[in-house]
Amino acid sequence: MKKRISALILALACTVTCFSGCGDKQTAGGSDDYSEHYTYTINMSGADKQPKESYKEICEKFNIDFEFIPITSGDWQEKTRIWMATGDMPDILWANIQNFNFSEYRSWAEEGLLKEIKDYSKYPNIKKIQDSLESAPYFKVDGKQYAYLSANIESNPDDKHFNVYSFLYRRDWAEQLGLATDDNVYTWDQFLEIGKGMTEKLGKIGLVGSAGTYPHFSGMMQISPYWEQYTKVDGEYKWGMDLPETLDAIKMSKRIYDEGILWQDMVIATGSEGNDKFKAGEAGICFENCTPGTIKKYMDDLEKSGVDNPYDKVAVMNVKAPNGYFWGQECMDYWTINCYNPDMSDEKLDRLLQMYDYMLSGTDEVKQLYRYGVEGKDYTLDENGVPQLTNEDASNLVLSSLIYNDKAFNTENLRVPEKARQMGQGVLDILNSDQCKPRQYDYPLYFFSAPNKDKYGLFYEDGRTKIKQIIMSSSNVDGDWEAWKATVRDKVQLVLDELNEGLK
Repeated sequence: MKKRISALILALACTVTCFSGCGDKQTAGGSDDYSEHYTYTINMSGADKQPKESYKEICEKFNIDFEFIPITSGDWQEKTRIWMATGDMPDILWANIQNFNFSEYRSWAEEGLLKEIKDYSKYPNIKKIQDSLESAPYFKVDGKQYAYLSANIESNPDDKHFNVYSFLYRRDWAEQLGLATDDNVYTWDQFLEIGKGMTEKLGKIGLVGSAGTYPHFSGMMQISPYWEQYTKVDGEYKWGMDLPETLDAIKMSKRIYDEGILWQDMVIATGSEGNDKFKAGEAGICFENCTPGTIKKYMDDLEKSGVDNPYDKVAVMNVKAPNGYFWGQECMDYWTINCYNPDMSDEKLDRLLQMYDYMLSGTDEVKQLYRYGVEGKDYTLDENGVPQLTNEDASNLVLSSLIYNDKAFNTENLRVPEKARQMGQGVLDILNSDQCKPRQYDYPLYFFSAPNKDKYGLFYEDGRTKIKQIIMSSSNVDGDWEAWKATVRDKVQLVLDELNEGLK
């Protein structure tokens, strides 16, 4: 095994590579001598899927191929740590490095486990994006760069980077209850009333989501956006679990559980069981990342479950938080990183970066390949030059993440229905409006490293577990919450002391 890059990177690389100009080798920096063949090992989710035509095209263009090491969301972090501890990393390591494990990345670099990326100047498209990232300087260790950041790229450069989470809901059921609004905008109380009506009057499940987003969506983020962070209050860093609004959020989450609005097994779910309830037509409101592609998948699954014309029955439910504003969450300007095995030759890395640079070129051939696949195999052009799909399974969107995370909504992508694109764009429009008060990122805090912060972190998992226990069974929410916080108070204070001293 070698480094862990990402399946997405690889995929994107493969997807946008050579729509019509595969012979033009001057689009990327570095040597244009591709006579030597290179094979890259890379960790990847969905490695069991057959490569698409676009993947084959990109590999042929640059005379490369990839050996995939399968990973899942459940074993990704564990495998990464094993590879780095045993010196068995892939050529390309696709790594999910965030604030909770940023110190691990620094240790890898300091211990010589990663290959230095010496110069992006030969790759103008890479350099332009990497230089624009506020997060990029933090990944330099002793002034040297060891990570390629897979950037979040927006369709509108002026847009902020948002996670486009919102609620999908059975509008037809809300209409049946007489509670649907014309614009799909709801106050928090209206949201609760509809969820309760679905359970009590229609005999359905009210509210669901994925295990990874619970209890966030049931009031925690809407009432206390920084509940699982350290955050600055009046010029001083505080622990989010100490904020008075966090206790209010816990009580709201418990109310939603106690009143039966929430699917009762949500508290013990471990995966996508909640989402599956919505797709099966059993639940009425589902918290989800509402990209057009995700919305399309939900609609397809609902139709398979026997829901006729789902686009007429399901909509995005735009729910205002109790403070009257829409809640949103800014995301980082990157989402994952690529690191490279220190034994990789400069020539081999150069070939890979040339591929990345090509994929970021923004040329018509790259856009066409990304959206539609390979001409003659995945689509044809009609008499007006408009692409007509011939292979509905050739979508390459999943391949993109290795090089960048495409947060542009690809409004011309024929593989995603117009209704799904409009629904997703509607979420973005709200997030970028003055009606939204999003949670913002504090980059210096996010990447701050100090002994106690690196050792103890946020106490996120412990706190989240305790909150779920309180939601299920507590008869004394205030007392049980304060008692748990007391068990970690001394360690939390050590972290706060470091933050308030180091980030003055």
